[in-house]
Amino acid sequence: MVDNSVESTGDSKNQFVSNNTNDKVFLLSYAEAILYFASDEARIKQPTQYAKSQGAYVSTNSASKGNGYWMLRSPFAVRDYYVKRVDYNGEVDRSRYVGNTDTGIVPALWIVF
Repeated sequence: MVDNSVESTGDSKNQFVSNNTNDKVFLLSYAEAILYFASDEARIKQPTQYAKSQGAYVSTNSASKGNGYWMLRSPFAVRDYYVKRVDYNGEVDRSRYVGNTDTGIVPALWIVF
C-alpha cells in the first residue's frame, strides 16, 4: 500500500491529499524521502544522460554542479497543481508545478519476499 495521508506530506493540514493506493511503482512521499534518505547529501541526485536530453535541470553552481531536481508525490498544501520536490542540494519541501519538464523522477517500488 502507498500511503497518501496528510502525515506523508509533512504538513499538519493538506486539502489535496488522496486515498491510499496499491501502486506497484510510485514516487516517494515527503515523509519517505526524509526516512529513506536521512540527510540532504543522501538525497542528492544527478540526472541521467537521457533525462538531460529531455530537458532535466542540471545545476551549474560550483558547490552542486551536475545535480538536479526530483519530484515527490506529496502535494503542496497551498496549490493543487504543485508537488513537493528535492532540489539540487538535497533539500526537501520545495514546491514545483507538476507540468514543469525540468524536474526528474526517482521511481520507487516495494520488493516483497
